[in-house]
Amino acid sequence: MSQYETRPESIRIELMGERFSLKGTADKEAVLKTADYLNREIEAINRRYPGLTPKQMALLAAFNITDELLRIQKEYQELTGLLDRD
Repeated sequence: MSQYETRPESIRIELMGERFSLKGTADKEAVLKTADYLNREIEAINRRYPGLTPKQMALLAAFNITDELLRIQKEYQELTGLLDRD
């Protein structure tokens, strides 16, 4: 392994009360922030729809986050398109 390659590290996170050990080269703070974001989204769904199963909450959270990502990507493309015209 060269000095420029990042050695995979193990990062422990908790999602919906379950612990996971992830191994990779991603920034630890970014991984923890991502897990926190997902947990907050799931908690918000649980407050709005307390009768959902954990699987349903996770799927709805994934759907909501994907929708948010796609909207932001579309906005980004529109903005970069405006910049390219100038």
